Amino acid sequence: MTIDKMYIAYEMTETEYQDTFMKLKSYFEGSRRGLRPDRWDKTVYVTNGLSEYGLQEIRLRRLWKYRSIEVRLRPELIDEIDGSNYYGLTRIRDFGEVSLKFDYIMKNIIGLNVPFFFEWIAKRVEYTIDLCVGEALIPKLLFLYKKGNIPLYMLQNEITQKYFDSETNLYLNATTVTVHWYDRFKTLQEKEKKSKKIYRDYSITEGVIRFEVQCKDCNEKVRDVLSVDRCQQRLYYFYDLIIGSGDFYTLGKAKEIIKEKVRNAEKRATLMRLLELINQCGSVWAAKLQFAEQSEFSSGTQNQKQIMDRFSSRLCKLRKLGINPVCLPSEWGVSMLPNLDGMMHEYFEDQY
Repeated sequence: MTIDKMYIAYEMTETEYQDTFMKLKSYFEGSRRGLRPDRWDKTVYVTNGLSEYGLQEIRLRRLWKYRSIEVRLRPELIDEIDGSNYYGLTRIRDFGEVSLKFDYIMKNIIGLNVPFFFEWIAKRVEYTIDLCVGEALIPKLLFLYKKGNIPLYMLQNEITQKYFDSETNLYLNATTVTVHWYDRFKTLQEKEKKSKKIYRDYSITEGVIRFEVQCKDCNEKVRDVLSVDRCQQRLYYFYDLIIGSGDFYTLGKAKEIIKEKVRNAEKRATLMRLLELINQCGSVWAAKLQFAEQSEFSSGTQNQKQIMDRFSSRLCKLRKLGINPVCLPSEWGVSMLPNLDGMMHEYFEDQY
């Protein structure tokens, strides 16, 4: 199981805050990257002076009676030696080494009186996996994923809508969680172009689709969120919810499979009608909104929950047949694309 970034914090007393402020100011004295007032938050002083070591941002917050030090951490940088993992991820089993280096920087180099790494409070954690599928396949996968079973609370989010038409990523935002699939290589290309800087060679990311679940309301000790089971559960939960199992087929091929595997004529018809509705509406989430208007519910004897339960049940039946409810466009010229859930299983096994 792997992590991309973390946001961790330690709440302080006023005495601890003042001591930390002076030590950070002294450590960066004469540096352009020293402690400075934050441009957007008047309650915060910030420094990026240790970003090359993975501590991308250190923030000192002072608000009424609340005092804290906060760190935005890229653990793969704090743990790298030869630069080979600069664009990679950190396995949970490697956080023992990360903690030693983090503690050494904070306690021995800067001289701060702060807890050991595993005792800090994790405010945000990004559980992440990288799957190498080839650059040509990534835009097709993102196209299909946008047609998946996206929850309305994510779909209607302002930030989700802002980036929904992107060809390089699918960014589904909500208050406490963000689910993100993106083309790692193309995203870095875009960032490099906007920054007008030359990035470290990122050719190793070509063909990689990154899937991450950003948990933004952890508020638990670091040692508790760095769990293999929790990482796997979060990633699987949102993948199953939005994408689900089953390979992707054209509508015609999916109907052939239903005819071959479902003996009951009525069940065959209901599954085919659902596929046709999803194909006609353009997505699972749009078909869900239209499902109650189907003629079979015209009598009005079923309430909304019962109708949605029927919708979910039929989705599950399609997936048990090995069919993803999102169909491939016929103009692609392929009749099947494999689901990435198998690659995810292999990825998780390799992390143990």
